[in-house]
Amino acid sequence: GQRCSKVQQAKLEYTKAQNSKLQGQEGLKLAAIQAESDYINALNIYSSEKEKLDLALKIFRNYLIKQKNGMAKSMDVTSAQNQYIQAQTAYCNAAFDVLRLKSALDRARGTR
Repeated sequence: GQRCSKVQQAKLEYTKAQNSKLQGQEGLKLAAIQAESDYINALNIYSSEKEKLDLALKIFRNYLIKQKNGMAKSMDVTSAQNQYIQAQTAYCNAAFDVLRLKSALDRARGTR
């Protein structure tokens, strides 16, 4: 009776180990999918921030030209400059996020 009980217990432990292995594999797959999704989202945000940066630079340059011609106040130029600096900050943060999430994606895929 003891031998039969030990065999059944071993089978149960084996089944538990198999289930744990499958859970781990599925968890890794899910983490890789989430990392890829986060990376793609970061790329989209980066692209958007690049466009905003370019636009903010054009606006700032236009205000500088207008100020030179006496058509804009220095306060307008300062405001445009502040918006340009904010756009630079957002762009740099987005670039950093792309790099960070690319690294996370590589780790999740096991390619790093």
